[in-house]
Amino acid sequence: MLRRAVVCVLLVGLSALPALSADVPCKEAVAAAFAKQRLAPAFRMVAGLKGETGPVEITVEYIAPDRMRQTIVAPNQQALDTVLVGTRAWSRQGTNWEELMPAIAQTIIAQVREAVVDPPANEVVWYVDGQPFATTPYPYTTRWRLQPGEHTFQVRLGAAKSASRPVQVTVD
Repeated sequence: MLRRAVVCVLLVGLSALPALSADVPCKEAVAAAFAKQRLAPAFRMVAGLKGETGPVEITVEYIAPDRMRQTIVAPNQQALDTVLVGTRAWSRQGTNWEELMPAIAQTIIAQVREAVVDPPANEVVWYVDGQPFATTPYPYTTRWRLQPGEHTFQVRLGAAKSASRPVQVTVD
């Protein structure tokens, strides 16, 4: 059951990410399509992957704000279904549905929210001592040369007013 839940989490997460090796115009087109999809009150997405044993088809159906069904069909295996409703989740491979343990359900729900409801920001602005230091795209990494003294770090979403809590550091 845990393996099925992990597979579901990974596939839901992957369904929201554009291909890493795609060129910039392709990435932008895919990102725009996913952004448009996230605004819809409901959507159905079908994706095909090449698995070790042949083609794998993943179907995700989502109804805002908290309903999702995912079906994975792979060669020589029974379909794997996962359903989320509110704070509960069920899974089946074959004929019997099983309710997932709350911790597993919450992990899957968090992944769905991250992928569909609360997608990551395109970029963030790093502030050092109250001044903008760097603007970075996802995964939001940057480097800062150490300087002696007390410093405050904060990350803010690009155009939004959201910000992390300031973190104070002392460099000797």
